Amino acid sequence: MRNWAPLSLRSYFNLITPGLFKIPDLLDNYKMQIDLSLRTLHEWQELLKNSSSANWMQTWAYAQASLKKDFIPSRMATVNDDQNQVIALFAFQRIKLGPFQYVRINRGPLWLHRKPTEDDLLNFAKALRQHFPKSFFSRIKWLAEFEPTPQGYEKLSELQFQLTTQKFETSWVNLKIPQDQLRKKLRQKWRNSLNKFEKSDVVIRVDSSLDHLDPFLNFYELYKKQKNYKGPTRDFLRIELANAFRQKEATLFWALQDGLPIAGLAIHHHGKNVSYRASFNSEQGKITNAHYGLIWKVITHYQTLGFERFDLGGLLPDEADGLTHFKMGLNGEYQKSPILIG
Repeated sequence: MRNWAPLSLRSYFNLITPGLFKIPDLLDNYKMQIDLSLRTLHEWQELLKNSSSANWMQTWAYAQASLKKDFIPSRMATVNDDQNQVIALFAFQRIKLGPFQYVRINRGPLWLHRKPTEDDLLNFAKALRQHFPKSFFSRIKWLAEFEPTPQGYEKLSELQFQLTTQKFETSWVNLKIPQDQLRKKLRQKWRNSLNKFEKSDVVIRVDSSLDHLDPFLNFYELYKKQKNYKGPTRDFLRIELANAFRQKEATLFWALQDGLPIAGLAIHHHGKNVSYRASFNSEQGKITNAHYGLIWKVITHYQTLGFERFDLGGLLPDEADGLTHFKMGLNGEYQKSPILIG
């Protein structure tokens, strides 16, 4: 299926002469508005519980890491319908330097109580464009949690949003499915590897102590250098996960053999979802298939706590082919999200 739309003549002039044409009315009978009213951290956390797509990039902890490590401030916003009811939320990053303005939305908006339609996406794009008008000095980078149809891309181009060559991929595990059915859904090789782990003497420990975050990140940094793959920096994760721990939204999972760590996994949970954020492994971890045991423990642990979806934290087939293959073995729901520039 084609995942791009050619520029129409009108779209071309919109691109080179922003503001020359008025924003098209996509659905005149249904309006959305962006509300930047200040909300407390507790209010934001409660809103996240009502979205099935809640992810780590839309959390307060991630916003704190972006501010303190990358010096990029974030704002929390809601999307209201024509009855002024909150129907979605999104965090965005905004940089202003004199007349120049750059806005970035990572994996949003998050729709509340429902699965979004393409009309929802297009109406949000219209509200976004009205709130941040296109100009020579203003740009938006938007990683949307929705993949439009070719017709949808055509309408987005009329709103002066153009598809880039970049994309974000991930996979979700549905934690509402009973464990026996989830196990049957696993790809055969993955299930066999889990069976092998369960016959080993490796013990999985669930750890909610912030005091153990730095040792975990030391293992993570060493493993990342050994594998030579890109990923979140140690410093960024330190800020994000430390803030998540303080809000009781992070957990470490350790694989121990003879009391020593041979593999580990860091989880950031938010709303009713959980996200895979970082991991490390060792030669002994590979021999015992410790990572299979860690992932399965994450699934069963959060199922018990009533969480609903497990975001496997992104797929990087070009940079981390082995890790991507491992995650795909869970046979979850594949998601590809476009990155738009406007």
